[in-house]
Amino acid sequence: MLRLSLIITLLFASPVRAGFFDGNFLHEGCTSKNLLCAGYIAAISDVMDEHTVYGWSACVPNDVMLSQLGDIVTRWLDNNPQKRHLAANSLVAQALAEAFPC
Repeated sequence: MLRLSLIITLLFASPVRAGFFDGNFLHEGCTSKNLLCAGYIAAISDVMDEHTVYGWSACVPNDVMLSQLGDIVTRWLDNNPQKRHLAANSLVAQALAEAFPC
């Protein structure tokens, strides 16, 4: 699972084009309960278990459900619309770091 999550993260995190997968796209997927949103958040969370993402670190408890992470990120995107044009991976990392500081 971790390998798949890492591959997904690296694919979407690569600088193919600025704004290719941004917070607006992620917000749209998360508010429609699209599986891409859940998978993307799971991938970032898995990577954050061992690495920082854009300088953000999070200590997500093992018993936190993926649906909770989706709610946290969606709420963060709702509350920070001025940042949705930024890279989705950095926004997920920030939301998780604020919710689960180490």
